[in-house]
Amino acid sequence: MGRVISPDKLEAITAAHRAHPKEIGPALGYLILNNGIPVDIIADVLAVSRPTIYRWMHGHTKPLDRDKVKKIEVVLATLRLAKRSKALPLYGSVRERNAATLQLLGDYKPVSQSE
Repeated sequence: MGRVISPDKLEAITAAHRAHPKEIGPALGYLILNNGIPVDIIADVLAVSRPTIYRWMHGHTKPLDRDKVKKIEVVLATLRLAKRSKALPLYGSVRERNAATLQLLGDYKPVSQSE
């Protein structure tokens, strides 16, 4: 089940993104929170816990595993492409937004150089 992010926490994540715009955790958090993307589905896609996502979003920790970093970069690129294509922000119930997020991740996934 989704949870509501308080305005203070939203501002903290926005501030973390502004302070470190190249850090993937705060960038992911900013994109998630400003586009109605449920944290739960991103945690599932990345095979991490929700608290891990929140720690990354706030900039308290950074993903260190190279494979995880690559997966996050693909998710970021995909969501940015969906945003540019005006497929974001998402609206509806958490269940509807979870389904829409999975659809977006499939539809807008960038083609890798090795494919």
